[in-house]
Amino acid sequence: VGRPAPLALPTPALIVSGSLHSRARAQVEAVLASNGAVRLMRLSADDAVGRARFGADAIRALAAGTSVVVVAPAPPEGEAIPS
Repeated sequence: VGRPAPLALPTPALIVSGSLHSRARAQVEAVLASNGAVRLMRLSADDAVGRARFGADAIRALAAGTSVVVVAPAPPEGEAIPS
């Protein structure tokens, strides 16, 4: 017998999803809606200042008890999802 999924994560979490599948995106959206999590955008590996800001923002949110969600960007509408 399975247990129902919790409505919120019990502690702050760093959630990283590279999936472009609609089910994974729906799960991420549910976490964002129910847990007060924040979404941080993944930056280019060439952007050192942006990466530092990203890290500082993630640390600040987690230290404040807020979960952080990092997801792969969605493909442009109408474009096929890479396999």
